[in-house]
Amino acid sequence: MNYWSQLKQDQYVDKILKQKRQGYFLDLGACYFNNMNNTYFFEKERDWKGIAIEYDEKFKFGWAENRPNTQFILHDATKIDYEDLLNKSNFPKMIDYLSLDLEPPEITLECLYRVLECTYNFRVITFEVDDFRSSNKNISREILTSKGYILIKEIYDRQFHVDDLWVHNSIYEEGMLV
Repeated sequence: MNYWSQLKQDQYVDKILKQKRQGYFLDLGACYFNNMNNTYFFEKERDWKGIAIEYDEKFKFGWAENRPNTQFILHDATKIDYEDLLNKSNFPKMIDYLSLDLEPPEITLECLYRVLECTYNFRVITFEVDDFRSSNKNISREILTSKGYILIKEIYDRQFHVDDLWVHNSIYEEGMLV
């Protein structure tokens, strides 16, 4: 199995969702279509569909040719009406995976607010906290906890806390990643 995420985010999500096929994702701060991408594995190996949003035009290359099941949107993720976008894309009300990894970290937090304003929920969320250069961790944890999500893993790159891995309380099981 070829996983592509930088810090095993896709591998963790795949395990939590029990190798689910034909799921859905929303990838905010999508970056490259494959390299270090948190959703490439799911489209290629599990036949998922998704929406990828990226602001920087330099990352546009390769999406159309290599990610036919992903709607790639070159836009500012803080300016999108997610309710409208997900409705028009016929996404289920419970989406399998939300990946949030934007630059700078303050934008990641702003997008979290915007996405959670809509009526959609997510089975699994990876949220880039970048604790070594941002103060978003505690705020994001308060928000996600209040919305019914449970923190199950802190993801590190060497000694740096980079991401938090969350699951919706409706799918939570003790020892999900053991």
